[in-house]
Amino acid sequence: MPTREEVWKPLIDSLADVLQGVLGKSVTMNLGEEVEPSAIESDLGKVFYASYNLSGDLSGSAAIVLKGEDALNIANLMLQVFGMMAATLEDDMVVSTLAELANQMISAFTNTMAGTYGKTSDIEPVDNQILSVDEIPDNLKYFAISTEIEGIGNTTMYIGLSPEVVDIIESFASAPQSEEPVPESTVSGEATSSTSPPAGSSVGPTDFVSGKIARGTEDVQEVDFAPLQPADSVKPYPENLELLLDVNVTISVEIGRTKMTLRELLSLGEGSIIQLDKLAGEPMNVLVNGKVIARGEVVVIDESFGVRILEIVDKRERLMNV
Repeated sequence: MPTREEVWKPLIDSLADVLQGVLGKSVTMNLGEEVEPSAIESDLGKVFYASYNLSGDLSGSAAIVLKGEDALNIANLMLQVFGMMAATLEDDMVVSTLAELANQMISAFTNTMAGTYGKTSDIEPVDNQILSVDEIPDNLKYFAISTEIEGIGNTTMYIGLSPEVVDIIESFASAPQSEEPVPESTVSGEATSSTSPPAGSSVGPTDFVSGKIARGTEDVQEVDFAPLQPADSVKPYPENLELLLDVNVTISVEIGRTKMTLRELLSLGEGSIIQLDKLAGEPMNVLVNGKVIARGEVVVIDESFGVRILEIVDKRERLMNV
């Protein structure tokens, strides 16, 4: 019968595969012990918490928990391909990015459960939020997952599951593995396995079909493989970027900046004029979540303002912009 570690291994490996595919870095995960929610610690005192409802063969609740600084580091690794970086865990861009990651991870977990153990379930996202460690719900069983990420190092994330879901998963550790009976035939009054090769014959690699030894060649059929075909289309971006394509971002246009003293600020009133650092006709900055990603000129389209992009800021400058 499989051990508890053997039962959980393909499920935990599915989480590692998702994270490795998204980050493009080596990821190793190992299941740890069950922990009380009160024992979950975070250097920032906060965690990213994604919760889900499960229905079907697995009915209950599930959650993915990432500790504060680790959550921010993972989000920034995902965002850096766009030349963006968040400074705080509460940034909407961080929450949206981690929500997409958590969705992929819980989907991989349940898909593996269905493919490996035949237990299917439907997933309904409930919420994605930043919680203080003392706000972590206590209605789930939380399992520590020791995680090593290339470039980040060792960390711990957690998966939370309803007790009834845990019981179903761990029931496979106590269930005996089924063994197919070996058919026997009697020859000269002696019992022999029907898969034993005839005496004096040699068995080569081609004599094995579906794990059984074929007697002669009458039962062996040549397999015809379909010819390989080129992909229909080539995507203009790496496949792992699909995870981020639905992340919401805020785009704004900056006319210019200036500095003034508090005295000057308090003296402003209706009709006051603030002189900015940009000259008339100079390109405006286009910002995504506060980061300059392009420059353009203001245009009017059907009585609405718009921006015509004149220049895309290179990746190095985007990373250095604050």
